[in-house]
Amino acid sequence: MSTEPDTRDYWQSHYDSMAKHESLYLFDAESNDYFARLKRSVPLSGNIRVLDFGCGLGFVTRLLAAEAGEVGYWDYSANMLETAAARLDGTTNTTRIELGDGAMPAEKFDLIVVNSVIQYMEQDVLESWLERWRELLNDDGKLLISDIILPTPAFLTEVWDSLRFARAHGFLVKTLKKDFMQYVRYLRARRQSSMSRYAREAFIELVESHGLSAQVLPENLTYRRNRYSVLLSK
Repeated sequence: MSTEPDTRDYWQSHYDSMAKHESLYLFDAESNDYFARLKRSVPLSGNIRVLDFGCGLGFVTRLLAAEAGEVGYWDYSANMLETAAARLDGTTNTTRIELGDGAMPAEKFDLIVVNSVIQYMEQDVLESWLERWRELLNDDGKLLISDIILPTPAFLTEVWDSLRFARAHGFLVKTLKKDFMQYVRYLRARRQSSMSRYAREAFIELVESHGLSAQVLPENLTYRRNRYSVLLSK
């Protein structure tokens, strides 16, 4: 799959701007929905060490911190990372992890969660992260990658899923009024910088080539139906 060389920088700019977005009720609702699905798939306990890779605004990180022993967090977007750090200020078991420029933390993790991230990576970038994630895991650790987009076009399905989610959580009208232009900008970004997509079989073959075994979960960990989630281990 080929994308423009500046794909990652393009998406970084897009998500840097989202760090200042005022409609936090949507991010909060999506994070709670994702976290409820995550707990149905992976047990959490107070003695595990978790990495929230691509932490965004820190909503999921905060939820993880309430049930895990220690939680590290990192995001490619500098603005997102700063916003997450501010949101997590006062928590006693969260740590901002340095992963840029090949940096590796001293301690390894029992669980790494990567939600709605890999579609913004070119395949060679994803493969380099698969190697690093594997190194970051304890021997019996798990890597949870969710919201992987299938190759089948499903634009209208995703729009409908988003509107249905907004309606179910009581902010459909607010979404249509206040967030419409933000959604338009997101769609424009998708047109200008295509997302990476993987069929299930192709993705499993890819991760297995990097020393990881894969289990496709029975449900995606977000409400988007044209996507899927995979639990990986060494």
